[in-house]
Amino acid sequence: MDSLSRVRLLRRLGLAFTVTAMAALLAYSVFRPDPEEQEVARLKGLALSESGPRDESARREFHAAVERLSPATRKKLAREIIREQLHRMREQTRDWSMAQKQEQVDKMIAQVRENFAKLDDEQRAAIRTDFQSAEGKARLRDSFDFYYAEFTAEERNLLDPLVCEILGHLDAL
Repeated sequence: MDSLSRVRLLRRLGLAFTVTAMAALLAYSVFRPDPEEQEVARLKGLALSESGPRDESARREFHAAVERLSPATRKKLAREIIREQLHRMREQTRDWSMAQKQEQVDKMIAQVRENFAKLDDEQRAAIRTDFQSAEGKARLRDSFDFYYAEFTAEERNLLDPLVCEILGHLDAL
């Protein structure tokens, strides 16, 4: 092999290596997981796990991590968690009679009444301020959008008294 052939071969190998490296970098940038998506998956797994954030410091850390997400991603995370919890609730109550389901809703209504009765004036003011803010109104609107989109008519019929109870207490604040 003469020197001219060797130079051409080296140039071709160099070009092939450069093209391969560029293609690998492009593929990595396209297919690598988005760091925010990885964090969403981690937080979703933590929220839905049986050993989720139980103690106060773990809950604070969880909420701080959620607050670091963009508003759109926070909304997506909340919808995914609630959708999974709804699926689990449906699985758990699949074999329940209507009377059992109604009894559970009645217990939840009693719990809502008890929780609102326990609120002091400062807590009431904080909740009122939150729901009067643009973010609070948007969260409430998103909650209703989810409720009407994801719950079946039968589920809404069963849960409407609970929703009315919550809204009545919020309105009274």
